[in-house]
Amino acid sequence: MKRMIGCCALLALTACDSHATSEEAKKSSFRSITSVSFSATPAPTEQWAQNDPYAAWNMSVPYTTSIATFTFQDGSQARYPLRYQTFFKTDDVIPFGTHAGEYYGGVVDRYGAAILDPVADHNPFYTELTKTAEAAGLKEKNRTQFIADAPDGAALIQLTPPAADAKHAQLSYLNHFEYVTWNGDGNVERTAGKKHPGTQYRKNPMFVGNSGVNQDLTTGQLHITAFDKVTFADAQGLWTPCAASLSPWNTFLGSEEYQADAFNFEQHQKNPTRIKLDKANRFLHEAFAEKFQASEPTPYHYGYVTEITPHIQGEAKAVKHYATGRWARELIQMMPDARTYYSGDDGKSTVLFMGIADHANDLSAVTLYAAQFTQTSPKSRVANVSPQDPYAVAGAELGAGDLSWIRLGHATDAEIKAMIDRGIQASDIFDITLEESAGVLPEQVDGVKGTGEHHAVTAMDMRHAGFQRIFNYYHPHSKGIAEWIRLRQGMETAAAFLETRRYAGYLGATSEWTKMEGVSVNAADKQAYLSVSYQYDSMSDGQGDIQMGLLKAGNVYQLNLAGNIKDRAGHAMDSDWVATSLAAIPELKGVDHAYAQPPAKHKRMADAQGNLCAVNQVANPDNLKFSPAFHTLFVGEDSDCHVNNFVWAFDVKTRHLTRILSAPMGAESNTATYHP
Repeated sequence: MKRMIGCCALLALTACDSHATSEEAKKSSFRSITSVSFSATPAPTEQWAQNDPYAAWNMSVPYTTSIATFTFQDGSQARYPLRYQTFFKTDDVIPFGTHAGEYYGGVVDRYGAAILDPVADHNPFYTELTKTAEAAGLKEKNRTQFIADAPDGAALIQLTPPAADAKHAQLSYLNHFEYVTWNGDGNVERTAGKKHPGTQYRKNPMFVGNSGVNQDLTTGQLHITAFDKVTFADAQGLWTPCAASLSPWNTFLGSEEYQADAFNFEQHQKNPTRIKLDKANRFLHEAFAEKFQASEPTPYHYGYVTEITPHIQGEAKAVKHYATGRWARELIQMMPDARTYYSGDDGKSTVLFMGIADHANDLSAVTLYAAQFTQTSPKSRVANVSPQDPYAVAGAELGAGDLSWIRLGHATDAEIKAMIDRGIQASDIFDITLEESAGVLPEQVDGVKGTGEHHAVTAMDMRHAGFQRIFNYYHPHSKGIAEWIRLRQGMETAAAFLETRRYAGYLGATSEWTKMEGVSVNAADKQAYLSVSYQYDSMSDGQGDIQMGLLKAGNVYQLNLAGNIKDRAGHAMDSDWVATSLAAIPELKGVDHAYAQPPAKHKRMADAQGNLCAVNQVANPDNLKFSPAFHTLFVGEDSDCHVNNFVWAFDVKTRHLTRILSAPMGAESNTATYHP
């Protein structure tokens, strides 16, 4: 979410409409649903083009006019208008509990104390905000507290089943706070007479909000009664938590996105003058060593699946699952067996992963797999060819192919945590050499005998010495500078779970996906859905395993699931939910506007309202959630090509796509979560 102040909210069906009493609506919930359809919400930019006087307002707020029509088995129908309900804004003041007198989005250290912005008073907006907050109960000591203005993944959890005659139910609403956008200098930070962006993106520790919620079982209304901040203090804190899901065993499964490169971190420690910390490691140091007051934080402390189990008393048990592997996951989606899960890797030159837990309802011991992709759809062998290009291969933008799985390893949380606690470093796991420029090796590499001119090391020398040349998230294809890596003896398990994407590439997994985001599952049809928000770069470069057409507006892919599957080594995989193939869903394909001519090959031409792609099609799909009762896949956008991001409803049986919500300009449509 890219706004200054975010909201924690739900898009919900109202309990009744103008044609039904609340009692009638309550009765309807017990009838068998045969179908659900939605009326469409117009795009505010189209309203603007038609000179609608309310268009500007609709562009600036969560906007929906959609009505859900339920058809029941007896032939009757009920209509429910959609409604956007705000729980709280991130700059609202907490009125109760341990954090009373703080902002809901207020950032805290490992001891629960507010982390303060030293330049907050430079911004007149913050000054006015503070006056309003003080009137609402903000404590003086918290007046310059950093505010995490980007709430993300969320879920409602029923704590105990209500009695048959109960009028209220107790729930827990858990939501990620992903990052702080700006410091008090707004978008200009003055340092030593120079101007620099005053961004705070990823420079703060984050937390999960745990709201106690009372639900009126007659109207469905939700009311917050308590609030706490889950900081993962015992696990060195929480960094950039993104999307989330509700587990089959009724817990909150979160994520840590965009973890830092442990190799760069280690090289800087060894030679701080010559090797500079990269951006992610600088952010890590500021967030956790300086602000959170963590004890010697390293990259290996972050990048995992998190799990929170809330309790009726209000406290919550929080753990990091080190056995789930380490990469930039948007979220994990559990399969119906409560053992198998899928996760994309959100970035460039990334990998599709699957995990199979030893036991249902327990992620503390996992076998990890990485996918190898064999393309079966038409290939675009020329780099970055869009569907409008005269040289385009028909259908190349609609990727499809078969999946095989490479076993990475098996481990428990305790085993991996013990490695981290012992201070394991990247060089303990891999020998890593970076190219000096694209395709150019250093003349000398430790332990490698050079056979080139003047005994310089060649690519053949590196391969003979056991090195593999790979691109990955840290060094993507688009930069051209590859890593040469060699596994050190006995470090297979450490590689699989601490350097997961490096090890996957080393073993031959496809490391060419871009911007994989949400995952959801349709159990009845044995299908999963995966969003590729931007199909470009290493997916459209005309090389490697993936040679698809350029589609910056992205695709949603359908994965077909099966049992009795063997991995690439011929060993049985202990799951009935193994993805064997994937294919783009044509109805959910983004449609880019025309591209400018070279050299601005990737630049799309905006329409009069500023949209870079068709407003009546999905663009940059991000968050996905499938409703089995509705036969509907809900798709939320995080787009740079729609002025307003949308939420869509796609009926997988009728293949009908409907826009049901428009988000404010610049806001991500996140946290698509289905609660029956």
